[in-house]
Amino acid sequence: HKLMNHESFEKIPTYSEFCHVTKKFGPPYDYILLKDGIKEYRYIQRNQIAPGVTEYVNFIFATSYEGYIIGKNVETVTGTAELYRH
Repeated sequence: HKLMNHESFEKIPTYSEFCHVTKKFGPPYDYILLKDGIKEYRYIQRNQIAPGVTEYVNFIFATSYEGYIIGKNVETVTGTAELYRH
């Protein structure tokens, strides 16, 4: 699978089927079930900025209950500890 980054994220069109994203990039890091059957999927890119400091770029897809992408967003968080663990 390919890694999600800003360039690949921008190339994914809104209103396309989310199953195409998982085929190309693998399963998301996690998802949240919102109201009305909407799911919010998250892919994370980790960038080490300095020793012990990591930038986490969250690529977020909101999908309809039919599985179509209805919204996209990017959030960036910088931290000194491992923020995201499974």
